Amino acid sequence: SGIGAKDSRQAKRDCYLHILWQQRKARGMGKGMVED
Repeated sequence: SGIGAKDSRQAKRDCYLHILWQQRKARGMGKGMVED
C-alpha cells in the first residue's frame, strides 16, 4: 500500500512540474523566445 501512496505523490509532483514548465514556455513565447 505504501507504493500506491508514493506513486500518487510522484504523479502530483510530475503534474506540478509540467504546469511550471508550460507556464515558463508560455512566458518565453511571449518574449519571442522558445525553449525546450
